[in-house]
Amino acid sequence: MHKKKNSTGLTLLELLVALTLSLCIVAMLISIYVASQKNLFMHEAVLTIADNARISNEFLSRDIRVAGLYGCVTLSAQPNSLEGTSRSLTLRHASQLSGSVLQYKESQIVVSTKPRFQPQDKIIISDCRHGEIMLIQAVTQNKNYQILSLASPLKNHYDDSVEVSVFEEKTYLLENTRRVDRRGKKIKALYVKNTKHHRTELVEGVDDMQISYDVVVDKQLVSLSADAVTDWNAVRGVKIQFLFSAINGVNLHKHWILYAALRERLGFS
Repeated sequence: MHKKKNSTGLTLLELLVALTLSLCIVAMLISIYVASQKNLFMHEAVLTIADNARISNEFLSRDIRVAGLYGCVTLSAQPNSLEGTSRSLTLRHASQLSGSVLQYKESQIVVSTKPRFQPQDKIIISDCRHGEIMLIQAVTQNKNYQILSLASPLKNHYDDSVEVSVFEEKTYLLENTRRVDRRGKKIKALYVKNTKHHRTELVEGVDDMQISYDVVVDKQLVSLSADAVTDWNAVRGVKIQFLFSAINGVNLHKHWILYAALRERLGFS
């Protein structure tokens, strides 16, 4: 007695075996694809977190190192070079570029064409003997010079070496963005806010930022919380502990520690 065959010449049992093998192969291919996608997403998350950590490190380290540097002058009304909380940090310094003063009056300064100054810029005018911070009310641009109209009169008289630079104040802080990751979780980001309160997003996926401050106390370097700092000009170093998270759906978190010391301050009273 012969087994019944279908139109393809295969028995029903052979057809079932072939179908089962095909389903197993398809399942195996799907499993390989899913595993490769997971590996791809994990690799992408690791690289993104590393890039975010590097960018945060570059921006913060650079500004912490130059905090309190105003050229060769000690300002008469010296602002704190830095101050902060456990989750935000404000840093102040002069810009690297400065303009030569061609002439000045009580409330007006004529300077070289570079760098370009803007209304509402805070500037530092100094000649290594005196220095003060002033607010620009208006700017008149010319191909050979700039005229800076000040919001208040100058208090000091300056020699021929007088220069002007922008007074920079940057605040680094964590805030929620309006975005969510692939799992629906709100994305936090590290932002920097400048003197004019313009806010710029630096890196996303920063879940937390804890800041402590190294302060000289009785000739000893002690790590303190923001609440325990009584003299911000005594701060000599900043430690920031970040918690980065993946935003592409991968359950990945990475702690990252940044430490930066302030440069030695130079200047004359």
